[in-house]
Amino acid sequence: MNPRTWLWVGLAKASGIEFAKYIYNNLNNIKTEYPISYKVGLKWMNFWTDIVYSLYGILKGKYSIKEIINSYKGKVVNELFSFKDPLPFFMMLLLLPYFKLKR
Repeated sequence: MNPRTWLWVGLAKASGIEFAKYIYNNLNNIKTEYPISYKVGLKWMNFWTDIVYSLYGILKGKYSIKEIINSYKGKVVNELFSFKDPLPFFMMLLLLPYFKLKR
């Protein structure tokens, strides 16, 4: 789990871990009981980067199309898209060239 990026907060929440709440409570000295278990087997997906790197891997011969498809079988947590708030999905698309230049 990478606490530095907002993309991971959704995966934690889907796993039953209220990561943002725990950080808030910790920073404000609020006593918190932490869970001893969490949901497993979730697949994290960042649509824009996964598509690009999957295609790149297929073209380089690192993966087959079947391997990519199989990697997303099961419960997928889409970190960027939500019908309730689609803006991050489209903002990421606009920011992709910037991220590429900064790497």
